[in-house]
Amino acid sequence: MYKVISPFADKYNGDLHAVGEPFTSDEPERIEDLLNRKLIEGVPDGTPSTSINAGSTEQKDGKKSTKKKVR
Repeated sequence: MYKVISPFADKYNGDLHAVGEPFTSDEPERIEDLLNRKLIEGVPDGTPSTSINAGSTEQKDGKKSTKKKVR
């Protein structure tokens, strides 16, 4: 499975693909092109395409930081 890591418009139908959404294609050449252009990345099967974690934020480098709640 692949997920979008940079938004792009589909060259075949003009659909917009947003960051985090899954991407599939039956064309290996198309997948290779999108991987080389860093528009998609491969993810292991069973991995959710998006995740929402309360109390964490994702930084530009892809690392997550968590903030401790002060009581």
